[in-house]
Amino acid sequence: MRNLLIVVILSIAVIGCGTLQKTTTVSTSGKTMEINTSGIYTKPLVADLKVQEAKIETTVEGKSLLPENVPSLVSNLKKSAVSQAIQINKCDILIEPMYTVKIEGTNVSVTVSGRPATYVNFRNLTAADSSAVKLRNAADVNDATGIVENSSISKKGGVGKIFLVSLGLIIVLALVL
Repeated sequence: MRNLLIVVILSIAVIGCGTLQKTTTVSTSGKTMEINTSGIYTKPLVADLKVQEAKIETTVEGKSLLPENVPSLVSNLKKSAVSQAIQINKCDILIEPMYTVKIEGTNVSVTVSGRPATYVNFRNLTAADSSAVKLRNAADVNDATGIVENSSISKKGGVGKIFLVSLGLIIVLALVL
């Protein structure tokens, strides 16, 4: 009975730790939409970027109430700095943003620098463009219509592997004890 109790406790610990390791953070933008269903046809657009030669720089500052919240404040200030740089310079995107982060206690200052760019010359994707653009999940580009058929994506998770390893450990421990 004692051996069975040890095996159960170890299996709960192994399975519990395995699921803690499988954490995923997903961040999405309002400007994109992922279509992962077969049978949906998309007509992708491409655009050129008009990049300014002069680099721009924007600084934002913030203060955290608790020292342990400083990393999340840094992340938020980076996003805010890019957003402000785009708004101030009336551009669509900041090319190769570089961040300078200064932390003094709970005071944080983030400076972002990069080249502002705007999208120009929107057009339908052609076969000539597709050699420069890597199409994810694209079956084919029809030059006459510019339509790309997306195929479905199979996403394999790691939770099943963790479960199988945990089950194997339980069996080995049960045989040993």
